[in-house]
Amino acid sequence: MREKRVRGMKRKTNKLIEAHTVEFPVEFYNGYWHLHLPIAQEFINSTKTPMKIKRLCMQTLIDRAKYLIQIKPNEKETYRVVAAINLANLWNSQIIIFKGDTYFKDFFCRDDEYQKWLRLSSD
Repeated sequence: MREKRVRGMKRKTNKLIEAHTVEFPVEFYNGYWHLHLPIAQEFINSTKTPMKIKRLCMQTLIDRAKYLIQIKPNEKETYRVVAAINLANLWNSQIIIFKGDTYFKDFFCRDDEYQKWLRLSSD
């Protein structure tokens, strides 16, 4: 039996992400706050999910990160907002807000046998 088509995927996807990023977060754990893509893993990683919807999810994460940058508080503390997109596994994509530079700098030190950053080409 075929699965029923989900209507309004674009609208529902946008609303889910926007609902979690209306206000700038105030509670940080270990120097950061993060929001994973609030969508079922089976849905976003499925080959049946249209590329248009996957692209929309990633663009919405980027747009909301931009919005959070615009509303971040003017304090002595430095806040860095990052949209981390994982192309191999879209469900692991997230928005990360670092409070202060200490954890931000440590987060990007990934040069061991288990984790390594790869540069994207400028094309």
